[in-house]
Amino acid sequence: MRPGHQNRVECGSFTPFVAIIAATLLLLAGLVIDGSRQLATAARAVAVAEEAARSSVQQIDPTQGLVTLVPDRAEKAVVDYCEEAKSVDDDVVSCELVDIEPVTQDATIASVTVEAVVKYDPILLDMVTGDSGVEVTESATAFPVEGIDEAILGELPSLEPVVDESLVNPGIGTAPPPDVPTAFPTCQDIPPGLIPDPPGGGQDPPVLPDPPEGELPYCPLPPPDPEPQPDPDPDPTEPTSDPTEPENPDNSGGNG
Repeated sequence: MRPGHQNRVECGSFTPFVAIIAATLLLLAGLVIDGSRQLATAARAVAVAEEAARSSVQQIDPTQGLVTLVPDRAEKAVVDYCEEAKSVDDDVVSCELVDIEPVTQDATIASVTVEAVVKYDPILLDMVTGDSGVEVTESATAFPVEGIDEAILGELPSLEPVVDESLVNPGIGTAPPPDVPTAFPTCQDIPPGLIPDPPGGGQDPPVLPDPPEGELPYCPLPPPDPEPQPDPDPDPTEPTSDPTEPENPDNSGGNG
């Protein structure tokens, strides 16, 4: 040790500014993680509510002219789906039917609304709430749609009420629903070898044979084309040749 030098103890220190900046960055990172978890949990809650509502609106009564839900079956479909969702995901706290509109008529549309509650464990908020977690509540509404175009375009059903005009006072009655075209075939083309000859002069369509058992009936054949008719006889009063044309010289007389 050099004379005049005192023993110096090594030590470290940092300024309060560094401590404040570090704490702030950790707080922001925690808020970002908690916010992303809350958004993901909200999406899960919406998915559970939507699927439960969709399973419910499939319970319709096809015998009615209007789009009509069967309330008991619709409520049971929600309960069954929610019980299954809670059995496979412990974070699903509750899932229940909120509202049901069974019939599409006037200004109302048949619909089912379901509410779902899903829990998640945050990082920073656990310091305040403890280990109980945070619950996120979301709801969803589903509508029954008719056909393919409405389902693809996302349009709501707009089936007109069935009106029985045979009543004294026309109104919504017990008339059968309108005919809806089906995409399934109702007949099949007859094989060329089985096409029978037309009976009696060819003006009537031929009688089709019976198809094999279990197959669709044969489609009716188009009517046969009418036979071409000959041109009518020309008018005998009209000349058959042009008088201005010279006669055939072979038929003219002359001296040999």
